[in-house]
Amino acid sequence: MIPACNSSPPALRAEPTGAISVLEIASSRYDPTGARGDGPALAADCRQWSLTRLQAETYFRLSKPITMAEAHEFDTLPCTISGKLRADDRIWDFEINAGATAIWRSGIDLRMFGCADPACAPLVRSMPDRGDE
Repeated sequence: MIPACNSSPPALRAEPTGAISVLEIASSRYDPTGARGDGPALAADCRQWSLTRLQAETYFRLSKPITMAEAHEFDTLPCTISGKLRADDRIWDFEINAGATAIWRSGIDLRMFGCADPACAPLVRSMPDRGDE
């Protein structure tokens, strides 16, 4: 078997090695494209959701790198908060989804994160269902 077919690309699983500093953070953004369920209620909930720079840093400290396959354990909601952060001596664009996942982008590098830690609950709108754990 080809080794590259056996694992996730390293950039997707990379864990930050140092401090994370949120430089900019925007208001939440609702995107109804593909939204299911009660759109008006989701839009209203999204408008009420906000994070400070410190709260976003806390989210990233509690979250863990995830693969695309692991991302399916989380809800994807039509509500995000974006911004810029500094980590690993680079500037990254980030997007936190209200369903407790996040993406960092810097050039062609992409990192995905998910937070299942109960301490993330006040920072997002939906936590992953952990079943019988």
